Amino acid sequence: MLPIRGNYSIEVAVTSQVKGAFEAFDRSLTLNVPENAVKYRNLAILAVILWIYFSNFVGYFC
Repeated sequence: MLPIRGNYSIEVAVTSQVKGAFEAFDRSLTLNVPENAVKYRNLAILAVILWIYFSNFVGYFC
């Protein structure tokens, strides 16, 4: 999967190499890459770890 979120599109033109095999056509293909929800989970885990660490760290000085 692409690493950057966003909307991607590509224009595709299909033609036959053999004359009359099929009719040529054009298409626009799009891919929507949403925000990765895992990074929010990882942020929450990091916040809890830092909270526990600093709450214990402050206890040494009080």
